[in-house]
Amino acid sequence: MEKGGVTLTGEVDWQFQRTDAEYAVHKLTGVTHVANQILVASAVHASEIREKIQNALQRSRGRSVADHGPNRRRAGRPQR
Repeated sequence: MEKGGVTLTGEVDWQFQRTDAEYAVHKLTGVTHVANQILVASAVHASEIREKIQNALQRSRGRSVADHGPNRRRAGRPQR
């Protein structure tokens, strides 16, 4: 710390961790300003997110057909 200034460096997985670190240090006695140079690691890429969404939608469609298909019996109703 130099003249009340603190520089934070390093890498975290999530933005909230970066923000929380700055907030915690800024509250310390004698700290007048914080230079937050902490980097947020990019753990997930847009293409990975797209693939996960597409897979979830496919699973949902498959489950929807199985759960609501014509051969499914409803509880409490007599079968015709």
